[in-house]
Amino acid sequence: MNTTRSDAGRAVALGTATTDDLTGAVLVVASPQGSARELCDVLTAGGVACRTFDRVEELVARLDETDAGAVLLTEEALTPAVVAALVASLENQPPWSDVPVVVVTGGDPGTPAGSAALDELGAVCQLTRLAPPVSPRTLVATMESRLRARRGQVEVRDRVIRETEARQRAEQASALKDRILAQVCHDLQTPLSAILLWTRMLSTGTVPARELPRALGAIESSARSQSYLINTLLDAAQLAAGTLRLDPQPTPLAPAVEAAVAAIGSLASARGVRLEVVVDPAAGPALVDPERIQRVVWNLLASAIKVTPAGEVVSLRLVPDEAGLRLEVTDRREPGAGGGEPPGPEAPARAWTPDGLTLGVSVVKQLIERSGGRFHVARAGTGPGAVVTVVVPAAGSL
Repeated sequence: MNTTRSDAGRAVALGTATTDDLTGAVLVVASPQGSARELCDVLTAGGVACRTFDRVEELVARLDETDAGAVLLTEEALTPAVVAALVASLENQPPWSDVPVVVVTGGDPGTPAGSAALDELGAVCQLTRLAPPVSPRTLVATMESRLRARRGQVEVRDRVIRETEARQRAEQASALKDRILAQVCHDLQTPLSAILLWTRMLSTGTVPARELPRALGAIESSARSQSYLINTLLDAAQLAAGTLRLDPQPTPLAPAVEAAVAAIGSLASARGVRLEVVVDPAAGPALVDPERIQRVVWNLLASAIKVTPAGEVVSLRLVPDEAGLRLEVTDRREPGAGGGEPPGPEAPARAWTPDGLTLGVSVVKQLIERSGGRFHVARAGTGPGAVVTVVVPAAGSL
């Protein structure tokens, strides 16, 4: 296997692994005698990808950054610098990695220095020594065996990564479900408490006749809020299962806004938040699912009310838009409330939602986008508030 030094320099172009992707390739260290080309030629002829390196520093760099298959070198290449660099790299491999190293020895007992170098390498890797004469078949078979072992390591690593990621996703999903359940219980408690309070007062006759309309209105508003919340949960389940079906129809939005505002009244009153509603008379019908558009408005208002302090205002505007009809809900959140600070103009809309859990707003976003509309969140001026904008297609625009 005697070749010239120039032959070793040309071996880079002769190996099959001549691209930057060295996954599963054999990395060959050039030796002073230039036998790297002959080794690489044998491996290439046997269908084994390889790449030679004139400098061990280059090989070590690629070994650290790729899933290289193995390292091949001759005993004469084991200079102190090469051994030190390889040992340092092999010692710093991740726990799953045990890079196979194959050394073609000189055949005779060798020098004490050479034996010490082999022992030093063998202490940090699975070292294979091939004593001459080494036939091409033996070299190829040896490297294929070591590459199979290396592929097994990589497969185990990838499986562990997949299992770890799957476990983390499951844990996150479980934690999210717990948070959603806690929030849903809290959200259901507010209208339920109002219903129980008024029904108890009605049953004991402590409600004056002039307050009967107010009592019945509060009960109806609270019951509608419960209905909207429960149906939002059903929509979320159908979206997750991929079974949600929309029924877009020409629908006037003013009545939908009016119904949602009436239903959210008990929550706004309980939190001391005032509602300001502006509906442009020029806002015509939209092409939306009639039932779900009411829940869209209710969820946006509910999310805004939750983060707005008592005495402040949540505003809703419905106006015509070039793309259809635009619905804007603006809160007056306190710094750090709910979902955190709203994004700046450059932030993506999905980076923040008005709801700390994002359940209702997440459902809104998906419903609007599935209806051919747009969903966007931005700061409300220079303060801590936020404005959620929903644009839905006008009837006849699709």
